[in-house]
Amino acid sequence: MDRAADWLAGHGPFLINAGGDLYAYGAPPGQAGWSIGVADPWDRERDSVRVQVCQMAVVTSTTSRRRWQQGEQAMHHLVDPRTGQPAATDAVSVTAIAPRAALAEVYAKAALILGVEAGRTWLNRIPGVEGLLIREDGQLVYTDGLQTTLR
Repeated sequence: MDRAADWLAGHGPFLINAGGDLYAYGAPPGQAGWSIGVADPWDRERDSVRVQVCQMAVVTSTTSRRRWQQGEQAMHHLVDPRTGQPAATDAVSVTAIAPRAALAEVYAKAALILGVEAGRTWLNRIPGVEGLLIREDGQLVYTDGLQTTLR
């Protein structure tokens, strides 16, 4: 996605959607940026929040998709490299907003594996990156600067 965005940059505003991961360049006419809905992890037809971004990628990682049962244990596709097992985390979904899609993907997955509090703390230390973390109980947790992008 980043290579496509680099190739299109300078040719007017655009929004790339690659399987739900987005890159927003410029802004639609008369707007300050692209308004992007962050899907509710339990109801994809509903947005948890909307953010407004320009020259940024918006990428979400979630444990609510790609799930299966192995015996009595619920499994998901996000593996904690420390254990080699599906991450035991209180985060159901993490959306990262970053200047590059590849970085946003890494940030979202790492923050989800770390869990809500440790993930938020870690994302807050990365300049130019914001995040939304959604707990198992539905609580929305924001990085310090994310409020400026909410719509």
